[in-house]
Amino acid sequence: MVIKYKVTINTGGTSGMGQANALRLAHENAKVVLAVIRKEKLNQICEKNANQNNTVLT
Repeated sequence: MVIKYKVTINTGGTSGMGQANALRLAHENAKVVLAVIRKEKLNQICEKNANQNNTVLT
């Protein structure tokens, strides 16, 4: 399945399977939208993705 250039919406993206899925999709060049409750965890994930040359918007 080609995911590149697709937009995905991911809930629960700050931990567990949701986080793993979000990181995998970002690695495959999908644009990932995270719906989260814990903003602190979101910032950590954004920093991690920015270090991997992924575009991150918060």
